[in-house]
Amino acid sequence: MSTSSAKRTTKKENRTQAPWHGRHCGSADVSLPCQCSATHYLRRLHARGNRKRTDRLAFFLGVKNLLAIRGDAQASMKYFQAEPEGHSNAIDLVKQINALNKGQYLDEEMLNSTPTDFCIGVAGYPEKHAESPNLQNDLQHLKAKVDAGAAYIVTQMFFDNQKYFDFVKRCRAVGITVPIIPGLKPVSVRSHLQKLPQTFHIDLPEALVKELQKCTHNKAVRQLGVEWAIAQSKELIAYDVPVIHYYTMGGRSDNILKIAEAVF
Repeated sequence: MSTSSAKRTTKKENRTQAPWHGRHCGSADVSLPCQCSATHYLRRLHARGNRKRTDRLAFFLGVKNLLAIRGDAQASMKYFQAEPEGHSNAIDLVKQINALNKGQYLDEEMLNSTPTDFCIGVAGYPEKHAESPNLQNDLQHLKAKVDAGAAYIVTQMFFDNQKYFDFVKRCRAVGITVPIIPGLKPVSVRSHLQKLPQTFHIDLPEALVKELQKCTHNKAVRQLGVEWAIAQSKELIAYDVPVIHYYTMGGRSDNILKIAEAVF
């Protein structure tokens, strides 16, 4: 099963020293997702009071990694809108967390503030963020987040490994040197044929589409998703990726466990 559309010419472009707390493929280290939006079950960072409490709570609980993402627009909104005193873009959240690492809190009257030690991650889009006008513009926004303090990148899901290989090359070409963690999502239901491209603005390889169309029930789709993700994972590890992130979604993770058992 081929999971990349073109032959690679190099393996080592993505190997850099991992700065986050959890340095090995298959590690179960945790990143706390911090969103600018209000559509996540974690305590939100978009309001001034919540931002202060969440950051401090995470620090004193021993959380080391924060994944700073803007989040999506709420279902009732066509476009993302920040809440009052909230962040409109992830880069502002990166700057806020980076300031905490320097002991600079939003509460300027706080005495004896303790600098945090968060390692900051951000999202990257091998196939371009839906709101970016082009790939180059998207890369400039990503580089700005890294320059603001991000120490690693986690990619949006992709199903053609060549998309990731090309993305890494483009990042390195514009001076982004931090580790780039590939994000994988195994297909699990037939409706993913339409929902994943529509929701996440990604392409599904024709080879995967043809195999999915042969599946007559979701159990077969789920098994195909596991097999495809295993093949992707093995090829990515051969490419020397720093670590692999798997998206579960929907509350079930049995397919992720099967992938991990086969790969690691």
